[in-house]
Amino acid sequence: MGDVKLAASTQVSKTSVSVDHPRVGSMSLTEAPAFIVPPRNLCIREGATAKFEGRVRGYPEPHVTWHRNGQPITSGGRFLLDCGVRGAFSLVIRAVCEEDKGKYTCEAANDSGARQVTVELTVEGEFQEPSNGFPSH
Repeated sequence: MGDVKLAASTQVSKTSVSVDHPRVGSMSLTEAPAFIVPPRNLCIREGATAKFEGRVRGYPEPHVTWHRNGQPITSGGRFLLDCGVRGAFSLVIRAVCEEDKGKYTCEAANDSGARQVTVELTVEGEFQEPSNGFPSH
């Protein structure tokens, strides 16, 4: 009799495990975007190259867009938008100038939702370099 009870409890635990698997599987069919590695604020010297980069996950694969002052940023000229493998993405700004400073919003979106991260670009002008603590003589 004791053996029968043991067998019954084993069957119950197996049943509960098999019920859990389909639920986990169906949840992974769609996943809202999430930033695994969010882009970070940058402080760049004028004339240098700025690179905001990060990683996002989600299913279907999220589409990453960038905006500045409500205007979409597109690849071309000094701007390069890149989306790599496994959700890696970047925004490169070449030859940074004073006008580039400000807030940039990165949005990752798919059918399950959207997430946004806002980062700030600070531009150091040439005139600030002598005050970096170097001796004057």
